[in-house]
Amino acid sequence: MEPSSLIQRIVKDFADEKVAEAIERLTRGFPPHNATGSLAQSIAFTFGGIEPLTINFEMNYYWDYINSGVNGVERNNGAPYSFKTLNPSSAMIDAFQGVGSLDGFIRA
Repeated sequence: MEPSSLIQRIVKDFADEKVAEAIERLTRGFPPHNATGSLAQSIAFTFGGIEPLTINFEMNYYWDYINSGVNGVERNNGAPYSFKTLNPSSAMIDAFQGVGSLDGFIRA
């Protein structure tokens, strides 16, 4: 839906700013939280309704792992998610291989 009223345009500008801010936050930190870039590329919004005017922010399902964190096997940092084993699965290693932002952090 293209905004037609002044209020809709203001809300769209706000949502555009929040999407840009979320993408920028993914690129900060050490290491950055955008290994493949797919989460950043998935961030978008839609208008959910006109009366009341609502915005739905959408992104790939794993955003909460990034947002909330993941506990290690031997250390609990209070995150709602936890690794179960010390060694990652071969599928996880395959997913990380060749990703430039992880060079120096994972040697498989």
